[in-house]
Amino acid sequence: MRRPQFSLQTLLWLTVVIAAFCAGTQLDRYLKDRADPRDIHIRAALDEKTELDFREQPLSDVIEYLKQRHEIEIQLDNKALTDAGIGTDAPITRSVKGIPLRSALNLILSDLDLTYVVQNGVLTITTNARAGSTYFSLKTLLWIMVAVAVLLGAIQCDRVWRRQAAA
Repeated sequence: MRRPQFSLQTLLWLTVVIAAFCAGTQLDRYLKDRADPRDIHIRAALDEKTELDFREQPLSDVIEYLKQRHEIEIQLDNKALTDAGIGTDAPITRSVKGIPLRSALNLILSDLDLTYVVQNGVLTITTNARAGSTYFSLKTLLWIMVAVAVLLGAIQCDRVWRRQAAA
């Protein structure tokens, strides 16, 4: 019986694919072990149903209500709000029932051109500009590193194939 023969090109590609797979599975395992339980709790609360019935209530009171109702830490990014000319006393008028907290926050905050980020065990209300300038999460950074490693592996494979083809 004849044994299959693999070219160097096939073996290098197989090595790159296996390395990427192993790195990815180990990365997921590492990040699950490192995930902040408070962030996990906040993300779960964002999917909980909520209800709002506010008429000209200050933003700070609305946030305090949501904080107590869903038992999560919510903070206002006072510096970003002040820089954007939005006070914590900005009036909120909104009435909704039976929608996820995530949707309720989006409705409330979009009227003021605000958004939220979950970071370090806190849901922070901030401006879109400040949220867009937040640093990469550890997970994003590590996945970028894996992608770069795979890309460098593919480039190295290409160089070897070209040398092999030239010989």
